[in-house]
Amino acid sequence: MKSDQLGFSAPTNERVYPYDLYLMKSKDTNTELEQVANWIITSRTIGGPFLWPEEFYKIYNLSRGGKISSKNRFYIQDSVDLTLWEIYYWYNENEKSTIMTRVKDEQAKEDLKQWLSHFKTFETYIEFFCFQDFVNDKSSPINILEEGAQEPSWDNNIRDRKPEITEQLTIETIYEMLERVNTMILKRSMKIEELIKQQI
Repeated sequence: MKSDQLGFSAPTNERVYPYDLYLMKSKDTNTELEQVANWIITSRTIGGPFLWPEEFYKIYNLSRGGKISSKNRFYIQDSVDLTLWEIYYWYNENEKSTIMTRVKDEQAKEDLKQWLSHFKTFETYIEFFCFQDFVNDKSSPINILEEGAQEPSWDNNIRDRKPEITEQLTIETIYEMLERVNTMILKRSMKIEELIKQQI
């Protein structure tokens, strides 16, 4: 198995990820730098990763990410909500074209099938991995930008899908998104730690 962080990539000299966007719009003051550091620490706790079969991870992780200012950017851009929608579609045998369903490597597809089939349903997957704070009471993933749970308007052409995280977002929206994601991760960490304590 391989892990893939729910949180976004740490700031880089390229200035192409959500934390970079937040710092650019906030002028990189010490307060904002400290805030980003705290978010990164939170997102690297036990509640911070997805788990994937190794062969599937090698393909999917590269396609799940993406740079904000790159022509080759991907629509998911590491957004946990869009990843959960892809998993939701897989369990419900939805015919929407997703990055997950378009993986062509047969071994990777088989590994994913064995992995997700083990949990039977999306609801069981959410419960087992303590993702309850990432979905609403109908088990629909919560939008990390607006906090609602509306289904993304995806058509069947991935190349035409526009990333939701763009340079046009206001600093307030970026802050709320990053705070929301990391609050969810922290709650998930607490749930997992409690489950571990119960097993000791």
